[in-house]
Amino acid sequence: MRKRIEIELQLPFEENIKRARALPPSPDGHTDEELASALGRLFELAHGRSVRTTLGPVAIAPAVAPFLARSSFSFSTRCQLLAALRHQMPNPPKL
Repeated sequence: MRKRIEIELQLPFEENIKRARALPPSPDGHTDEELASALGRLFELAHGRSVRTTLGPVAIAPAVAPFLARSSFSFSTRCQLLAALRHQMPNPPKL
């Protein structure tokens, strides 16, 4: 049985990327960049969009699905993670 990794959207994005990259590679050959892009899109849905400035982060768009910010997911493979992300997003990226 494979170890399950928790993706918790209340944690910083960088921490979740680190956790997602610890998942075993998928047989479909999805890259770390594809994984980060899909997870980033989910984070934008949950937390809104912001830009980093010299003064700190500035919000430029509100969260579309703020209920996701309190969500956590558990996966044992990248394939499972990407399938769940596709299911959560209204217009998922083509992977």
